[in-house]
Amino acid sequence: MRRLISSFAALCGLLALAAVLPVTEAQAADTADTADTARSAGQRWALKSQANGAYVTVEAGGSGNQQGKLRADADGTGPLQQFTLHTGDKGSTVSLRSDATGLFVSAEVKDAGSHSGMLRNRGAKIGAWEKFLLVPQPDGTFALKSKANDKYVSTEINGTGGDHALLRARSDRVGAWERFAFERVNGSSAPPPPASPRAAQLNVMTWNVCGNNNTQCGNAHTGADKLTAELVSRLRPSAGGPLPDAVFLQEFCEKHAKPVEQALEQATGRGWNVFFAPIHYHAGTLKAQKQCDTAGDTDRGAYGIGLAVPDESSWFQGYDLTSPDTNQRGARTEQRSALCAALPSRALLLCTAHFSAGGPAYDDADGSFRRAQAAEMLRIVDRPGYRAVFGGDFNVVPPDAAKGESRSVLEPVYAQYGECAQLGDFGAPRDGRPTIGDMKIDYLFAPKNAPFTACAVSPQAHPSDHHSLYGTVSLPAA
Repeated sequence: MRRLISSFAALCGLLALAAVLPVTEAQAADTADTADTARSAGQRWALKSQANGAYVTVEAGGSGNQQGKLRADADGTGPLQQFTLHTGDKGSTVSLRSDATGLFVSAEVKDAGSHSGMLRNRGAKIGAWEKFLLVPQPDGTFALKSKANDKYVSTEINGTGGDHALLRARSDRVGAWERFAFERVNGSSAPPPPASPRAAQLNVMTWNVCGNNNTQCGNAHTGADKLTAELVSRLRPSAGGPLPDAVFLQEFCEKHAKPVEQALEQATGRGWNVFFAPIHYHAGTLKAQKQCDTAGDTDRGAYGIGLAVPDESSWFQGYDLTSPDTNQRGARTEQRSALCAALPSRALLLCTAHFSAGGPAYDDADGSFRRAQAAEMLRIVDRPGYRAVFGGDFNVVPPDAAKGESRSVLEPVYAQYGECAQLGDFGAPRDGRPTIGDMKIDYLFAPKNAPFTACAVSPQAHPSDHHSLYGTVSLPAA
C-alpha cells in the first residue's frame, strides 16, 4: 500500500536531518538552508514512477545508510515529493534538489551489495554523485542515468519491507522501472487585489552585482559577506541621499538572498523580503536552473536575479523570457528571467529582469530576442489596479544613445512608461548616464503619471562592472 509521507512531523524530522547528515566525497562541508528554496521562484517538479504510478518521496528519519532514502510510494505531491532541477554544465546533466531540505539527490556508488547506487537526499553541492543524464523516452517520460556509475535509476518494486520501491542507480537498460514522468507542481498566479492607490514617494535602486564568474569583476565568485558589505555601502545615491524602498539585483546567487535580507534590515532598520528567480538552461525538453560557480568549496545556489522589497510583500512570481537556444558559435545560451513582487496595500508592483546579451559575440546578435523580451516585460507588468515600477539590466542602449546596437528595442517601453533619466519630461532625450563603460544598459521605469523626481548613478562601478542606478518616484493617489 502506498504511503503519502507529507505530515508535519515527517517534514520537521527531515529538516532536522539536513543539519546532521554526514558528507560524502562528492559533497562540501556546508549545509543547505531551506530558506533558499522558500524564497525562490524556480520551477518545481514531482517525479512519478511508471513502475507503480507513485510519486518519489524523500524519506525522513533513520541514521547511517538509512538516511534520506528516495522511495516511489506517495499518492500526492507535498513538499517531500517536490524537486527543482539544476545544472552546472549548461544542461548537459541535471541535479535534483529537494524542496523540503535544500539538499541534492546523490547516487552513492561506494556502497556495496543491496545498497549499491542507492539514491539518497544528502548532497550539499553538485558533485559527480549528484549528476544525472535526463534521457527522454518515446512516451514523454524520462530515464535518469547516473554520471557516477553510468547506470539508470530504477524503482525496485519487488523489494519488501524497508526495501520496497527504493530508487537505485544500477540498471543497464530502460524499462518500466526506469521511467519517470516529470509533473510541474507550481505555476503562475495572480497577485492579491490591490488597495486604492495613495500618494507616496518610492526610492528604488538597481544593480548588476556581477557576482557569478566574470573574472573582469571584483565580485566574481564572491561570498555573501563581501557582497552584502558592498551592497550596504552603496545603498544611498549620495551621502545625504535616501535609503531605497526596493532593490533590483542581477547576476545574483540564490544563497545570497537571505544574507542580503538580513543586511538590509540591519542597515535600514526596516523589514525586508528578498526573492529570487533563476536563469535556466535547456535540458532536453525541460529547463534546469543554472548554478552559480562555487566560491572555493561553498555552494552559492542557483544563478539569476533578486528582488528586495518591504516585508509586507508575500506574493512573488518568476517568469521565463523568450531567449535564443544557442549563440552565434552554437553554444547553449542562458534562458533569461523576470521577477515581480506585489505590495497590495500600496497598489505597487515591483519587477526586475536581465535580458539576453547583444552583439555578434553574444546571444542576441540582431536584438530580436531582446525586442521580444521587452514586449513580454510590458505584458508582465500590466496588472489591473497596480502601479508598476520596474527595471534592471536590459543589455541594450536607449533609443537616443549616441552609439550602440539595437537602439530601437526599448522604444515601446518608453512609449508607455517614463525612464529615470527623463525626470518626468517625456519629451527629453531617451538616453542617460552610462551604467557600464560608456553605455547605459541599466534602467528604471515608472508610469508616466508617476514621474521620477531624482535619478543618479553611483560614482564607481567596481567591484562590479556596472554602476548602481537610483531613482525617486512620485506616486500619485487614485
